[in-house]
Amino acid sequence: MAPQGGRRIDLVVCVLPGRDSALYAEVKRLGDVELGVVTQCCQARHVGSPRLAYLANLALKVHAKLGGANWSVPLTLDDDTLVCGVDVTHPSPGPDTASTPSIAALVGSLDGRATQYAAVFSGQTARVEEVEALEAMMTSLLAHVMGARGRRRPLRRVLYFRDGVAESQFDMVREREVRAVQRATAAVFGTACAVSAIVVQKRHHTRIFPTRGSGNVPAGTVLDSVVCHPREHDFYLASHAGPLGTTRPCHYHVVYDDNALGADELQCLAYGMCFGFARATRSVSLVPAVYYAHLVAYRARCYGVINGRVPALHADLTRRPDRAFYM
Repeated sequence: MAPQGGRRIDLVVCVLPGRDSALYAEVKRLGDVELGVVTQCCQARHVGSPRLAYLANLALKVHAKLGGANWSVPLTLDDDTLVCGVDVTHPSPGPDTASTPSIAALVGSLDGRATQYAAVFSGQTARVEEVEALEAMMTSLLAHVMGARGRRRPLRRVLYFRDGVAESQFDMVREREVRAVQRATAAVFGTACAVSAIVVQKRHHTRIFPTRGSGNVPAGTVLDSVVCHPREHDFYLASHAGPLGTTRPCHYHVVYDDNALGADELQCLAYGMCFGFARATRSVSLVPAVYYAHLVAYRARCYGVINGRVPALHADLTRRPDRAFYM
């Protein structure tokens, strides 16, 4: 976005009178779709006497939106690996539900440390959980990733973290979504990448607590026996500190694995990545790739529907995949 003077505007700060979801959505639609500039909203009540914690949180968001990396966590990854997060959000119940598309979001790591993520999204048939345009979305994402990494050498591995699917849909992930990723990587690189698909589930009834004493288990606690599948590769990870209530761990279930990931390897990797969420100063409850995919899908919902389609992101933001507009 450039005003009449020709100098580029990188950020627009909008002071809102209160919690107005419709006004917030319109600000995001104008910035992301019409003008191609990242926006940061804040409520008027915080402007007059802001707290230090509020300002610190605001700075984390703004820095990420302008292309900065807030954290860098040493991980057992290399530059040949792409970390992806996928989520599909569905329209709220109502009279227009059948005509309102679901939104699929895909994010991918722009570097070998998985600190920044490019994002693509697509509208699709309402209430369909499968990512219908995954092959095209992955092809677009790979273009962003390869450009940001400044490399021509093909990627070798894809870690595909999938949110929002039930056990009855595991076959769909294995047989259709994994195949779509393989086709996209084969088309771009000439040979398909080795894919590991991990389903991430938060909606379950499993709780863990220490056998001695009171309180919650410490962050980083892993449960990979007793209540886990006797033959398949799954585990529960409490990656965040739970000061209130009983900790609900995240359930990770490996449904497809070309990379032969070891249990310790994947558990340590998932926990390490939970420290890299750009908006937090401590570990979060699930891997950031899935968290970001959820934010992207939520943001795309703000754009509304035009002629049955979700509007596309402005070209200026598409050209800068490091700018986390969805933050």
